[in-house]
Amino acid sequence: MWVLGGWAALSIAFGLLALVFFQKFYPDAPKADYPPAQNLATAQQQDLDYFRNYFTLNQAYAPEALAQAKSLHGEALAKAGKYSPAAFTLAIARMVALSDNGHSQVSKRYLSTTNNRIPCRLYRFDDGYYVIRARPMCAELLGAKVLSIDGMPINTVIDRLYPYTLGPRNHYDQFVAPFFLESPDLLHAAGVAARSDQLILRMQMRDGSERDMAMIADAPDAG
Repeated sequence: MWVLGGWAALSIAFGLLALVFFQKFYPDAPKADYPPAQNLATAQQQDLDYFRNYFTLNQAYAPEALAQAKSLHGEALAKAGKYSPAAFTLAIARMVALSDNGHSQVSKRYLSTTNNRIPCRLYRFDDGYYVIRARPMCAELLGAKVLSIDGMPINTVIDRLYPYTLGPRNHYDQFVAPFFLESPDLLHAAGVAARSDQLILRMQMRDGSERDMAMIADAPDAG
């Protein structure tokens, strides 16, 4: 009986400790309680107002980074209604990224399902980014290497988008960057692409030749 009682007390203690741990480090976000937005400006203002909670919930910010994120938040509020959906996503992503770790980032699934994408799927190997999967419109580029996007060298493009994620650079280069590279919406919002519906890709083909290809984007839900 003493042994069973001891185990029961220990189990309760661990349960309470786990509850305190999760309440401190994984607190629930407050309920969003806003009336239906009647226009884009109101919708973005409401989103930014709710996002303000993130600065309290995410304890990973260094003091200076938190101050910078809050400053960007104020600038975003002043521009509410003027953002395209992709530009608004990047504005949020930049504030989130300032916590500068590999966990606090805008969901990659969200990036890939709410923004358009070219019909090429990219992957980084030691010597660069290659097309590893292709829909019919991109089939001839399968196995080709990306050299530039809209005239900008691929490494410069990668550097330009890094501030929207931060965290470990090797993780960004390998796993995150393709979500940006495949989306004219996001690249246009970041000032890289000339248009939000297509990219001009400079490709090195499998035979070593180089070719410029205009690649029209698929709708966000194209997969």
